[in-house]
Amino acid sequence: MNAYFETLIDSEIRFFFDGIGIYYCFEGNGLSLDGKKEFSLHTNQFVLACGKGMVMLKADKKYHGPARILRVDFSRNELEKSLSYLENRADFKDLSLFLAIKNNYGLKNILNDDNALNVFHLIYLITHEFNHNTVGSDVICCNTLSSLVLITSRIYSYSKNESINMVTSKADIDYILKYIYQNIAADLSLKTLAEILGYSREHLCRYFKKETNTNLSKYIASQRVKRAISRMDTDEFTISEIAEYAGFSSVSSFERNFKRITGKSPSEYKRNQLSSLKNKR
Repeated sequence: MNAYFETLIDSEIRFFFDGIGIYYCFEGNGLSLDGKKEFSLHTNQFVLACGKGMVMLKADKKYHGPARILRVDFSRNELEKSLSYLENRADFKDLSLFLAIKNNYGLKNILNDDNALNVFHLIYLITHEFNHNTVGSDVICCNTLSSLVLITSRIYSYSKNESINMVTSKADIDYILKYIYQNIAADLSLKTLAEILGYSREHLCRYFKKETNTNLSKYIASQRVKRAISRMDTDEFTISEIAEYAGFSSVSSFERNFKRITGKSPSEYKRNQLSSLKNKR
């Protein structure tokens, strides 16, 4: 077993694996390359790789800042050892990921759902114990690995539309809201958001409207306006800087949405905020 924290800026890492690899992006945006095929890897998404092959991970230069990735890879023997107590559980060994591992099929998927944070916590624990290698670390790694593979298998099987009751519609909408909150300053165009969340653009908009009774584009704009307001009680930032901080693509878009939501222009709102604070002193 290997387990590492990887920080990718201008660098890239290449490695060969023979077994199973799980690579979780917990900050920033990365790229995973498999031969000539390139996969975007966004925050709270992870790569599941099975079989034999070369993997390359690097930061996505379209986005500013590094990509931080937790990486765990392990052999089929280590997997079979950690899951030996499940060998008589038909409901587990019929999962398509287990079948792929058993038959040594090659697969590579980018996965994310409401259980993705569980994957993060388990990989983090394995990586921490593996690198500190203190008393009982080997036992913790082995036991945690079985839970990691089970959760990953359920997520993979759900993504393949197998009959597993994993995610309720409430959990789906919670994940979408959480993703928007965590990435409010990033590219949240409907096309990009739909691709990241695994929906078509039309289905995502309909689903969001049904669950929240709110238009998705207007919801994102309202959250960005809230973020902008948090920087309007000081002269430290210009309107242009606040617009960028809040995630708006242009000052004109920021001003248009801000006035629609608050009834005031950003400059007027900021002026009133500063005046109100001055009068309270």
